[in-house]
Amino acid sequence: MSKVPYAWDVFIAHAGPDEPVARELYASLTPKMSVFLDSAVLLEGDDWDAELASAQKLSHITVVLVSRNTQEAYYQREEIAAAIAMARKSKDKHRVVPIYLGVAADEVEVPYGLRLKHGIHFQGKAEALELVSQRVGCTPAKAVFVGDHYNDESIMLKVAMAIAYPPQDEVAEGVSHLAILEDNLLAVVPHVLVE
Repeated sequence: MSKVPYAWDVFIAHAGPDEPVARELYASLTPKMSVFLDSAVLLEGDDWDAELASAQKLSHITVVLVSRNTQEAYYQREEIAAAIAMARKSKDKHRVVPIYLGVAADEVEVPYGLRLKHGIHFQGKAEALELVSQRVGCTPAKAVFVGDHYNDESIMLKVAMAIAYPPQDEVAEGVSHLAILEDNLLAVVPHVLVE
C-alpha cells in the first residue's frame, strides 16, 4: 500500500469569529509541523474555495474549532462535512479532532458526525487565567504571566507582570514588563517568587 503524500499535517477549520484562537493554535503548532490556516497561508488572488478544499484533502488531520459560532459558519460546516467523509472513507488516512472552545459538546449544536469524535475541551488563556485567579483568591491584575509569542498579547496586558520568555517576536517583547532573552527557565524564577 502506498504512503499518502500529505502536504499538511494539520488543517484548521474555524468560524470567522474564532480566528484569533485559530491563530494561537497555528502559532503553537507551526514550529513542530506543517499547518494550514487560511488567513496565514492563502495569498491574495488565490481561489480560496478551491485552495481550501485542496489543502484539506492533502492534510492528515482536520482540527475543528467548535464554538458557539460554528452553527452559523457555513464554510466551516462544509469543511467539517468533508473531514467526516474523508475519515469515514479511510480513518488511517484522515483524522478529525474537535476542539471545544469554552463550551461542552452538549452546550452547542455540534455538526453531524463530529460528536462521535473524541475531542479536546479548551479554555482560552485569558479564561484559564480568570479561573485560576478565582481558585487562588486573586484577580488577574495581581498575577504573573509568562509567554513568548504575539498570541499572548491580550493576556499580557491583563496581568500585573508579563514576562516574555524567551520572546519569539517583537509583539511579545513589546507588551511584556520584562523580556528574558536567554533560554534558561531559572532566569524567570527570581522575578516570579515573592517573599
